[in-house]
Amino acid sequence: MPDPARPTIRMIARKAALSHAAVSLALRNHPSIPRKTRIRVKKVAERLGYKPNALVTALMRQVRSNRPITAQETIAYLTADESFSFSKEDSGFGQFLLGARERAESLGFKLEHFWLGPFGGGARPVAKILEARGIRGAVIGPIPVRQERMSLPWDSFAVSAIGFSFDQVQFHRACHHQVNGMLLLYNRLYGLGYRRIGFAIMSLDLVRVRHYYLSGYLTSRELNQECQALPPLIVEDESKLGSLTRWVDRYKPDVVISIGWAIYRWFASNGIRVPEDLAFAQLSLDGKYKNIAGIDQKSPLLGATAVDLVIDQLFRNEYGIPERPKMVLLDGEWASGPSAPAIRGS
Repeated sequence: MPDPARPTIRMIARKAALSHAAVSLALRNHPSIPRKTRIRVKKVAERLGYKPNALVTALMRQVRSNRPITAQETIAYLTADESFSFSKEDSGFGQFLLGARERAESLGFKLEHFWLGPFGGGARPVAKILEARGIRGAVIGPIPVRQERMSLPWDSFAVSAIGFSFDQVQFHRACHHQVNGMLLLYNRLYGLGYRRIGFAIMSLDLVRVRHYYLSGYLTSRELNQECQALPPLIVEDESKLGSLTRWVDRYKPDVVISIGWAIYRWFASNGIRVPEDLAFAQLSLDGKYKNIAGIDQKSPLLGATAVDLVIDQLFRNEYGIPERPKMVLLDGEWASGPSAPAIRGS
């Protein structure tokens, strides 16, 4: 027997003067129900104290699908790089997509890559495609910092983002713990005998992570008083890479920490041998260059975690911009390499 004190969908339907089916669809944020109606139904449900039964919700989803659990619903993976193929070809960003797809498929979902055009300028037609196909979940992959304003109906989606680069709307995020990553890398280099540990980074790479690498570096300097307190170098753009010459000549680091490969390539093109002349360590190893020491950020796991955040929202019928966005921070692992060998006698 149903609990007479427990509000039901039929009670909500009577109060809202709608059919039982319409209320059910509205509570699931189905796009066939106008947004204003969905909001009105949810307000009625809230006043009545209605709470959906999560187990029944999950069961009914499978009953309605009338097909095996495999690929029962699609999650969109959104990118906004200069080309559609970038996230697939770039060995770093491609790992996020790989991890996201594997996790989605393991949980009975399908993950499909959608390109929002260069820097997000083509978001509007993609939004129409997602709406027409009834896609309710989306993961925003890492995108360029210099992005255009994206016109997407966020209220219709359960969304998560990978990293901090998308900041137009504050969604749940899966991120590498940049501060911990820098602390771990600095401490490992210290243990290898380095005492003049420098940090050089391109400005956009620092902005992309909300300056957390800089926070980690300054903290590391304070915690390792035996090391020389070298000032970090922030390079505005690649036309200013010549400032590296003056910085290296003046402060004489024995190892340089960086992220991305612009600074590493500059060393090679200017006759600075790694590690013979200067050791080098990378904050995010992505397989582009072999034999580099640094931090493996476990990019596939970050992609998988972003999918978990989306599926969790779908299960609870939560859509749109969250009132209190959560951030899941994942630690990376140290990976040794010939670019930063141990110093003899250390």
